[in-house]
Amino acid sequence: MSGETEVFSNFISLGSACQTASSMEKYGLRGWSGPFDWLVTDSLQWVLHYMETDFADFLKKENLERCQENPKTFVERKSGFIFRHDHEYPFEDKYDKLKEKYQKKIDRFQEETVKKTCFLRTVISSDEVKYIARNYEYINDIIKRKNSRNEIIFLLRQEVQISEPIPFRYYVMPGKWNGGPNAVIRSWFDGADGFLEYCIRRYDVMTLMKNIVFDRNKQEKIFNIAQERYQTLLKLTDCEINNMDIPEKVIIYGAGNIGRRFYKIIKGKCEVKCFIDKDCAGGVIDRIPVRRLEEAGRGEQVSYIVTPTYDFQNIYEDIKAHDDSAKIISLDSILKKR
Repeated sequence: MSGETEVFSNFISLGSACQTASSMEKYGLRGWSGPFDWLVTDSLQWVLHYMETDFADFLKKENLERCQENPKTFVERKSGFIFRHDHEYPFEDKYDKLKEKYQKKIDRFQEETVKKTCFLRTVISSDEVKYIARNYEYINDIIKRKNSRNEIIFLLRQEVQISEPIPFRYYVMPGKWNGGPNAVIRSWFDGADGFLEYCIRRYDVMTLMKNIVFDRNKQEKIFNIAQERYQTLLKLTDCEINNMDIPEKVIIYGAGNIGRRFYKIIKGKCEVKCFIDKDCAGGVIDRIPVRRLEEAGRGEQVSYIVTPTYDFQNIYEDIKAHDDSAKIISLDSILKKR
């Protein structure tokens, strides 16, 4: 490829949080899910350790514990990595599923980094700058461990002080490193023209476009779900219980805004046995327990009312797999009958 810019097969996030991977999606630089994409990984040293050891001691059950300030979140004690997006697999009773999920990510990571790869790492502290500056050989060895042509780019917050020279390619990002709504999380690369130009010139254009199309379709689906949820809330705001056909005993599937609003409308008019919501399981709403589906009873002559209507078919199949005798009703069908 004399006279041409050699392209990377992959761009892969090494953290330090989901803003990096989310912004990679937005700009077409993310083609698959890696093990660090959705974790909070404040320690670059531990990221490199897991890469060096082929993740041998990653995600050991005995090293995991719940965060006291947020019970939905858990932390790996040794590394300090925070897992914020794994609600569906509580490590206490679904560790095998959790491990399987991450093993697939690790296997893909190991397979892809044999190809020419550019790693991206966001730096949010001045201490990490010092670590990078003082550990060039070690970092470089780990980055190039699978392929001598691999590279890493560090993306620095504006507030980070560069007290020592950084011996790798880096960019001071113009945007804010913020959490919050999806659009904000995905804005980390906005305005970083030099960085984006460097990456895009070194990535296969067809792969880039395929990734962008995939992301646009994903975002459109998210938007459509939000619109459907909004319309359902409007209908609930304007409805009366007397015009609804509600079974005597119900389980409300979904404990979000729609599920809670629906509960307030039917409260006292029927017996609500529980809510089903994996993200809120273990909690209580007005003294009514919130459970995971597998914790619900079977054969109790109770009707499930599904409030996430956009995913009704998948939820229907899950409930039937749990209790084949269950009666399952979409909230939409109730609202249409009023």
